[in-house]
Amino acid sequence: MKRIIALSAMTSTYVMGAGEDLTAPVPAGPENGQDQSQQAPGGMGFPFFMLILMLVFMYFVLIRPQNKEQRRRRGMMDDLKVGDMVVTIGGLHGEVARKGENDIDLKVAENTVMTFNLGAVNQVVKDGEKLNGQE
Repeated sequence: MKRIIALSAMTSTYVMGAGEDLTAPVPAGPENGQDQSQQAPGGMGFPFFMLILMLVFMYFVLIRPQNKEQRRRRGMMDDLKVGDMVVTIGGLHGEVARKGENDIDLKVAENTVMTFNLGAVNQVVKDGEKLNGQE
């Protein structure tokens, strides 16, 4: 009379008949009664796809708008000329008296000229244009 003892683990199935060794695992597979649907869903393609999707999202949400704003500011700085009315990042209104390579002189009152870094200019005010929604 043969005795068959079946022990199952999470990864392998052990089958023992008369005189067989229990220490030798039987590989999992469809021929040993294992279902193929127990494999990880998606494989390696899913994490790679998610990484690419995240990089594309970051480009359109973070990098592209920042580059667009830098191009706009650079164009505004290049187009500045003597006589333009500007507003600094601190809210000071003035007229460009001199434009250097890295700095700018603003006439803020009669006989009062102040020097600022060129990057301190926040906005150029054109004739008749409203300033930041003010009337």
